Formats: sequence, C-alpha cells, structure tokens
Amino acid sequence: MRDIFLGVLAHDLRTPLSAATLFAECIVLDAGTPPRSIEAALRIQRSTKQMKMLVDGLLDLTHTRLGQVLPITPTDANMAAICEQAAAELRAISPSTKLTVVLEGDLRGVWDAGRLSQLISNLLVNAVRHGKPEGPVSLNARVGDSGVTVTVTNEGEAIPKEIIAGLFEPFVHGDSGGESHTGAGLGLGLFIARQIALAHRGRLDAVSDGRQTEFRLSIPRQKSVEVRRAFVV
Repeated sequence: MRDIFLGVLAHDLRTPLSAATLFAECIVLDAGTPPRSIEAALRIQRSTKQMKMLVDGLLDLTHTRLGQVLPITPTDANMAAICEQAAAELRAISPSTKLTVVLEGDLRGVWDAGRLSQLISNLLVNAVRHGKPEGPVSLNARVGDSGVTVTVTNEGEAIPKEIIAGLFEPFVHGDSGGESHTGAGLGLGLFIARQIALAHRGRLDAVSDGRQTEFRLSIPRQKSVEVRRAFVV
C-alpha cells in the first residue's frame, strides 16, 4: 500500500508541476515582462525541474517495487552522443570540474537514449558530489566483445565494501564515511541508474580503492531498429 500511495502521489503531482513550468515559461517569453519578474520565473522553472526529477524518481521506484521492469523505449542511438550530452550538462552545472571524455570505436546501438542519458548524468553528478573536491572526473565509452562499456571515474577516498554493497539500494546516500548529504535528493540516483541498466539487459557495478572509485556500465548492443523491422517483414 505504501508503494501504491507513492506511485499515485507522484503521478498526481506531475500535472500541477507541468502547469507551473508552463506558466513560468509564458512569463519569461512575454515581451512585456519586467527583468525582475523574468528572473523570478527562471527560478521557478529551475525549482519545478528539480521537483519533477524527484517525482520521476518516485515513479521509477514504485515501478520496480511493484515488480515491474523500468519502462524504456529503445531506438537507434549513439552512445557517443549520449555521453557528450551528459558531459555538457555536467559542465553547465559544475564548470569547475575537470572532466575528461574519451570515446572509442563505433558506439551505435539500440537503446533508450533518454534513459541512458539519465543514467550517465546520475553517475557524473555522483562522482562530483562524492569525489575529491576539485578532483578530476573521467567519462569513457568503448566497444567490447559483448557490447558497450561506459565508465565514470573520480578520485577520492575508498568506499568501504560494506557501503558499496548497498549503494544501489533506494534512499541511500553513501560516501567513504557513510554520511548523508543534505541537498542530495532522495537517494534514488544510483538505484534508478542500475534499474535502467537492468532494463537494457545490462549491469552496473562499482569498485573503489584508495585512489579512485569507478562505476562501470556494460550493456549489449542490439541490432538496429530498421534491421529488426526487415526481419519482421
């Protein structure tokens, strides 16, 4: 009943949030809006975007807690473009982060690009939040024998094995000291990231030593949508 309640609550919150976002956009685009009102409307947009992320996270949680696979819509996609988009978003919100991106090989496949962008963005934000302050972060994608591998690495203290074991559970905020972080959301980022990997028949793992922490996504690369349609015909 608790999971159903969270699902209904999150679902019903989406409509007023969408309305608030739309009205704020109308205020920004109105040529007669004073500058101070535009700034206020932009702040409303940023706040409603953060609230939407929390609501979407609760909806994803209830999907999985009720025994459902996280919904995805696979289409022809390019992991290189997905990684570049996630990297651009991180640079926009954390311009001081020293982010290195390395993309190797033909990274095209059939995936839900939006979901994978969400996954990689979660890993990048997690790396900045829990890594060494001002430390470098790397995002690498390469072609492997069974698909595509994406890694996100940050420097910092080792995460104890007992904490790593629970990192992908919901409502967990983990770092090397096991402390909670205010402002870190509901603690659903890594949980949802792993569910996205599982929905793509892949896996998401973490390893950590005294020098760095690495999250590794491994997912199969399926045939293109057009090829599969040809077989159906």
